[in-house]
Amino acid sequence: MTWNRVHIKRAVEDLLSEYGITLKDVLEAMDEEHDSVMESLLRVASLSEEHLAFIERKLKASEINYLVFVIQTFYVINQTGLYKNLVLIPEKDFVMQGRKASFDGLMIISKALGIGMA
Repeated sequence: MTWNRVHIKRAVEDLLSEYGITLKDVLEAMDEEHDSVMESLLRVASLSEEHLAFIERKLKASEINYLVFVIQTFYVINQTGLYKNLVLIPEKDFVMQGRKASFDGLMIISKALGIGMA
């Protein structure tokens, strides 16, 4: 069976549109205090101290919150790896390591969302 696919950026846009909210609305509702943002990231991602420091240097709080929102919504809570019966791209197997995103998974998601960490 061949599955149709949807890029994560398009899935995010569709979900937000369906609820009549913007990404800005979501990010404004999230805490931007540094320690809180990093705690949120560590709840959804398995990261070494070095990887955490790298992310802190490269991304603003709003970008980290965007990653947290996407990973939590589309990869942690959603155990199927599907969005509206479409396979999410990047696929869950490339992002998640158990119940948390790997550092490589974060890099893949950030690139897919247009957040520069390279």
